Amino acid sequence: MSVPTRRGAGLPVRRGTAVLAVVVGSALVLLLAAMTWVRADVRTVLASSELALSGTDAVPAVVGASLAAAAAALAVAIGGRWAATVGGVAIAGVGALAAGATVAFLTDPEAPALDAAAEMTGVAALDGAATLTPWPYATVAVGVLLALTGVVVVLAAPGWARVGRRFEWDASPAPAPGRAVAAGGPAAGGPAAGGPAAGGLAADGAVAGGTRPEVTERVQAMDDWDALGRGEDPSTPEAR
Repeated sequence: MSVPTRRGAGLPVRRGTAVLAVVVGSALVLLLAAMTWVRADVRTVLASSELALSGTDAVPAVVGASLAAAAAALAVAIGGRWAATVGGVAIAGVGALAAGATVAFLTDPEAPALDAAAEMTGVAALDGAATLTPWPYATVAVGVLLALTGVVVVLAAPGWARVGRRFEWDASPAPAPGRAVAAGGPAAGGPAAGGPAAGGLAADGAVAGGTRPEVTERVQAMDDWDALGRGEDPSTPEAR
């Protein structure tokens, strides 16, 4: 559910748009981490085999950053302004973490490949140089965009209303129809009590106090619903 921003407070970015951007960004990071990031040949006893290392195996921190961004997006979606601000800071942090961890991998891609080769053959050696795929570079770009989205959330959160405020209702009991007129006398500018208008109202079938029968039935029906909401039986004399 999108909540409109308040004018003059924060960036004019809707909450739903920001949450969608974070969810899409975290999903892209998770998808890119599942792709092959580096390929290398390793020498086995019989022949040479190809080693394909995914981002999940090469940089496990990327997966954790993606899941943390998704959790922060939930906090931004359902929380108040302070929760959204904290969530934006977290999103910016995990986006920077994903990008930084991937850059560190790009500076030395053979290190995780050697570890994988040692698990595969028992010897930490490659038969040639390791080859990078485009996916780690794409992960760096998405991580940077995710971090920038977190900054946008922090700047836009002060202008977001609390979720559900438009659906809150006043639980104080409303005055019965005609009570205000009975307590304060005739309305300003209206005819005096007992005048021709009052007699005409009585002639039209109004009950004493100015309450129409259909209005009384409607109020009673509302009271019955309130009793059901409290777990009471509206048909008992105690609930009426």
